[in-house]
Amino acid sequence: MTQATTQADLIALAERLCRDTDNGCSVVLDGSMNSEVWANDPSEVRILVVVDDPSPISLTRLTPAIGEWQAQGHLPPLVIGRKEWGRAADSFPIEITDMQVDHLVLAGEDPVAGIKVNREELRRALEVAFREKVIRLRQAYIRFAETEPVLGGFVRACSSGLLVLLRAMAVLWGRPPGTTPEATLAALAELLGDDVATLRAAVARRLEPDRPCTREEFTAYMEAIERLADRIDALAPAAS
Repeated sequence: MTQATTQADLIALAERLCRDTDNGCSVVLDGSMNSEVWANDPSEVRILVVVDDPSPISLTRLTPAIGEWQAQGHLPPLVIGRKEWGRAADSFPIEITDMQVDHLVLAGEDPVAGIKVNREELRRALEVAFREKVIRLRQAYIRFAETEPVLGGFVRACSSGLLVLLRAMAVLWGRPPGTTPEATLAALAELLGDDVATLRAAVARRLEPDRPCTREEFTAYMEAIERLADRIDALAPAAS
């Protein structure tokens, strides 16, 4: 599947969803996936659908289009009501921040424009996300430390999500997040220090699905993520 074909499919899906809802609808491609990754891996395509009417009757109209989309190996779009979305900045600060950095409106109005994310809510969400990632990495290490292909697959599965977190982290630090992995890592290079090389290798795995990961590489990645969580925790407001 080429990027051109995929992009044409995305636009066709967006137009069909808006037509099938029979009410106001916006369809957005997550900007961090607007790259060579989703061109080669349908499972990496992440789409947000904002509808004026999220009632069950309205949602069932989307079933045929979304069912066919999933049958092609894609993730189902995330569907949310427009009123809900207008109040979602405190619930999804990382996701909204990432889309504000880079997104592609496939149909309808831009639902991201004008939304403001609170800095402390973003900081807190990032710390939680990195802490959870550390816990999952420890679980994987305990179980699969001797199985390099499994460790490699685990890091690869986390790589796209890691890029989203790094972009939001750059925004939190007031650095230009960039729209490519290398630009994001460059923006954070001074802050991350020696961990840049480890994180660069982890992000690169999204294009290397069959590459194994040694115990030493996995350990370095796990420790780098733990340090990221600690750095974000250090930004918490001082207790009064």
